[in-house]
Amino acid sequence: MNNEHRVEGMPLAMQRGPYQNNGATPWYSTLHVGTPGQPLKLSLDTGTNITWVTSSLCASDRCQHYSAGRFDYQASSSFTLTDCL
Repeated sequence: MNNEHRVEGMPLAMQRGPYQNNGATPWYSTLHVGTPGQPLKLSLDTGTNITWVTSSLCASDRCQHYSAGRFDYQASSSFTLTDCL
């Protein structure tokens, strides 16, 4: 039995955004999410294991997003809704 594990990373180009007085990190990377890829800014937070993006499923008056990007699930052929309950 081979117990050898290989961990590979994904290099991310980091950019520093403006300081926000809400405890959020100013560091982000632009990733392409979905198929075809939609460029979205992802804040990089090492203090949590939660990863999320703002999507078109959230009403525009409910989800304030300041980087002008929302994942359009209807434009992605690889999107699958997951029930978290």
